[in-house]
Amino acid sequence: MASSTEEYCFKKKNSEIE
Repeated sequence: MASSTEEYCFKKKNSEIE
């Protein structure tokens, strides 16, 4: 589950940058 949360946070930040 922690991995999923990290991936979600990573994708969210990536989306904000783009």
